[in-house]
Amino acid sequence: MAKVKIQGNASGTGILTVTAPNTSTDRTITLPDEDVTLGAATPSIDDNGNATAITIDSDENVLIGKTSLDNSTVGIRMDATGSASFCADGNRPLVLNRTTSNGDVALFLKDNTTVGSIGAVGTEMYIGSPSGSGGFVRFQSLGLLPATSAGANSDATMSLGTSSARWKDLYLEGGAYIGGTGSANKLGDYETGTWTPNVRDTSGNSMTLNSGNTGVTYTKIGRQVHLQGRIQTTSESAAGGQLIISGLPFTASSGQSGYAANCVGRAGGLNSNAGYNVSLMISQNQTYMEVLRWDEGAGTSDMQISEWSDDGYIMFSLSYTV
Repeated sequence: MAKVKIQGNASGTGILTVTAPNTSTDRTITLPDEDVTLGAATPSIDDNGNATAITIDSDENVLIGKTSLDNSTVGIRMDATGSASFCADGNRPLVLNRTTSNGDVALFLKDNTTVGSIGAVGTEMYIGSPSGSGGFVRFQSLGLLPATSAGANSDATMSLGTSSARWKDLYLEGGAYIGGTGSANKLGDYETGTWTPNVRDTSGNSMTLNSGNTGVTYTKIGRQVHLQGRIQTTSESAAGGQLIISGLPFTASSGQSGYAANCVGRAGGLNSNAGYNVSLMISQNQTYMEVLRWDEGAGTSDMQISEWSDDGYIMFSLSYTV
């Protein structure tokens, strides 16, 4: 190194002056008024002088552990524009640790206004945005909980979706509590489907169904089951016995004694009783509906299978509890 000199300074600091050999221009490094040791045994940024440890390029980008200005090479990149990149191979690239107190671990701003944060409360993490009245969630072993900006529980303050921003489907293994937190508020089941009816009498004599004109469906909401459909037969049985429709998708509740379903419809094509009104009834603990007939003179009685004609049909809509 050419032309190196050290001279005093009235302010009490030292100045190391390095003169460029080509232009004889002095370049100075101002030293503090204390001992400064430079050397391989002293912590420095020269990696003991045998390799490049930190690179600062002409655009003022700082590169640590790498020489490439990218996001894929292992190392740290800090741009003069304020951008930074951390890349690790088989290891976490960033660790944030807040000690002693609960609160923010990371803060996110837009135009100097806080738009979000990630924080810690005890051994749990919370994340959210202070927008409006604030929307935060906390992660814990019991589940995902609505929280305040400090990570505390926030009860009945936030919605999941809105009328114009809806989630598509919700998959639950358990139930949903609607309007309250008691067992009576739990909706434990919802399903729809079809079921196969069997028109027969109490002795087991069956009638043939017209499959092309038979359609029966069910909707189950919690313990309430709603049935509807049209059942038509193609052959008549001369055997006696009360007419029933079996094969219900669910067994009626034991708490229902002689539960009368709301039947809408009318049997047609009955032999000599075409004027009878038809109703259905499901008794407790049963998986069949009893077919009843009613006329103004005789009142209500059991309909017999022999009273049903070849092309008899019934349309119905009823509900029962399971």
